[in-house]
Amino acid sequence: MPGEKITRSERIRLSEVIFEIRHVGRMVRVIAVDPITAIEVSTIVPFTVGQKNWERLAKRKLEYVITKKLRANEKKKGTGFIV
Repeated sequence: MPGEKITRSERIRLSEVIFEIRHVGRMVRVIAVDPITAIEVSTIVPFTVGQKNWERLAKRKLEYVITKKLRANEKKKGTGFIV
């Protein structure tokens, strides 16, 4: 159902994530990629937040997107998760 919340316990946890970081003026564009599924997300954060927080935010967004895609695929009968 659209708009359903994903709780922390439902969200998958990734053990490996590849990050690409690009400075754009005072902001930083962080791209996070899951090497297994090749799903990627990007986020733009202020430079002042710090690299650990850039990566943490991008990783959490990636985990959310993958969890959401898995949930959507579970609702479709007869289909699997495409890698």
